[in-house]
Amino acid sequence: MCDKCKYKESDSASQYAANRVSVVTQTIGHIGRWQLEKVALLGFIFVPFSWHVMAYPLLSQEKAYWCSQDPFQGEDIDDACQSVTEDFCHDWDFEEGHGITLQEDFDLVCHNAHLLSLRQIIFFLGMLVGCLVTGYFSDTFGRKASMLALIVVWNSVAFFHLFAHDFRILLVLQFLLAFASNSAWTISWVWIMEVVSGKWKIILGCGTFIYWILGYVSIPIIVWLFPNWRDAWMAMFVPTPFLLLYCFVIPESPVWLLSNGREDEAKVILQTAALKNGRSPISEKRWQKLMQDNDLAATDNDRDFEAGDDTSFSSSSSSTSSSTPSGLVSLVKTPNIRKRSLILFAIWFVCSLTYYGLSLNSGSIGGDINITFTFYGLVELPSIFISILSLLTAGRRIPLILFMLGAGLSCIGAASIPSGYFTGNWPSTALGVMGKFCVSSCFHVLFVYSSEIYATPARNTGVSMCSLFARAGGMIAPFVEQLRVLNPFLPVAVFGCCAIIAAFAASFLPETKNKVLPQTIEESESFGDTDTLWNVLSNFNNESCQSFLEHGEGCSSNDTI
Repeated sequence: MCDKCKYKESDSASQYAANRVSVVTQTIGHIGRWQLEKVALLGFIFVPFSWHVMAYPLLSQEKAYWCSQDPFQGEDIDDACQSVTEDFCHDWDFEEGHGITLQEDFDLVCHNAHLLSLRQIIFFLGMLVGCLVTGYFSDTFGRKASMLALIVVWNSVAFFHLFAHDFRILLVLQFLLAFASNSAWTISWVWIMEVVSGKWKIILGCGTFIYWILGYVSIPIIVWLFPNWRDAWMAMFVPTPFLLLYCFVIPESPVWLLSNGREDEAKVILQTAALKNGRSPISEKRWQKLMQDNDLAATDNDRDFEAGDDTSFSSSSSSTSSSTPSGLVSLVKTPNIRKRSLILFAIWFVCSLTYYGLSLNSGSIGGDINITFTFYGLVELPSIFISILSLLTAGRRIPLILFMLGAGLSCIGAASIPSGYFTGNWPSTALGVMGKFCVSSCFHVLFVYSSEIYATPARNTGVSMCSLFARAGGMIAPFVEQLRVLNPFLPVAVFGCCAIIAAFAASFLPETKNKVLPQTIEESESFGDTDTLWNVLSNFNNESCQSFLEHGEGCSSNDTI
């Protein structure tokens, strides 16, 4: 089969899936009590997920230490390491303080200090692998079954953390924990997006992250109540098994059921949802009409595909000019899609690098780590509301550019303030918090923006690749953080410079708000091909000059771009 035929067949399949989504909207509406109840329940998965992703800066706080065979108590950390370079130390003593941390439990000091960064790399590697296989599992076995299976793995691995006394075993468990928890969270988010529509995709897509913030800001309280890291881990593990109750309260995604021909099961779920939402019951006649209409739409698409098949063979020029591959190749095959894909990959990479670089290294910009960590979590709450408001009113491109610029300038500002010049380094902390606010807002915008830029056949692949690059950014963050041995503020400066570069790159993306979004690869290639920020500014400048000329005023040659 020719490439053009494959491409049109992929479009047909994507349109068929879209028709199934419209069945859900027509029967239960854009939003209602049923959707809100399910979203409220599914949101709780964000809480333990945020604990297991974000808790490590407080679970592994540094403490003063010295070699047990060495009389150099009271030396600073560097001197303690230097004093045992020739005769390697196998037993360390730590200052008495607020509980036993990961650093103390596994002797992660001196020659082993880098293992803390390795833990973060392994964790994000697990998330990255999860990104690669989650879509296959959820599409093949269903949203509910896949999510519950992953929650079982998540619970098992989290429990075994309590008995890991070898750091190598802990690293294996970290990989599996990241794989299971991130995959389960992703599937739950997809489920939510499949049962709501319209502006509610933006509102609930961003709003569910309130649960993430709830988990985030509760970490300092848990660590304060349970100073030993294993006790704190147990406290964070206890609520996780309750996620298995989703088996009884969360149904299978009706969109997935319809897409897999299980229409009777989907009807039962949609009937319950319609009644809960106060809508009319779905009569058998209306249901058959909905199924017939959507089957006809799919048949029409197949007929178009067959007609295209004949055309492609009868005209070599048509085959050459119109053939467009689907899937992963489509992201890099044509120039406009390739440019946008590379820009989106870079922005996702930088956004994740900056977000996790700031979050997981809360103490690197000065000030009390517990206070900074708490503010880093709290500031994400206004970022949700500002992001929703921006997406609904100002579009996608301008908010993304402004948020990235804000994150970059805040980080560079924090890195420019000398350490110790202000009490508690409060200006650096404040700027770091502002940077965290901006980069958190970027994430919310990117979730929406990326899904709109790609055409229907390439949307899943495109967003999955963006997510993969985001995980890669999280993996690189520990390497950038190691630059603090040269200067404590150097990692923050690197985050800031990368964010500013990403903001500039975003100016070459097209605006998608209030636009007819591309449904095919060919439409995606031509979509907004001249709609960059620079072209918009150029057209605005030319229109201004034309207006001046019409009113009898001059416009210098330098004013026209």
